[in-house]
Amino acid sequence: MLINTRQAAELTGLSEYELRYGFKQGLYPALEVGRGSRRKSLRWDPDILQQAIRDAMHTRQAVSGNDDFVFGR
Repeated sequence: MLINTRQAAELTGLSEYELRYGFKQGLYPALEVGRGSRRKSLRWDPDILQQAIRDAMHTRQAVSGNDDFVFGR
C-alpha cells in the first residue's frame, strides 16, 4: 500500500519538506503520480522508505565514524 507525503512524514518523523528534498536528491524513493505540470504528487512505500532512511543513517555513520546520528543543515 502506498501512502502520501503527509502520512509518510507522520510515519517517519521527517518533515514533508525533508521527504520531498530527499526525493529530489535521490535519497528517498517515491513514485510521482498525477498530471500536474508544476509538482506531481508523491506516493511512498512505507517499508522501502524506512529502509532507505536506515541505509542513509548507516552511510552517514560510516562516513563520519560517529555512533550518534544527527541531521545537519
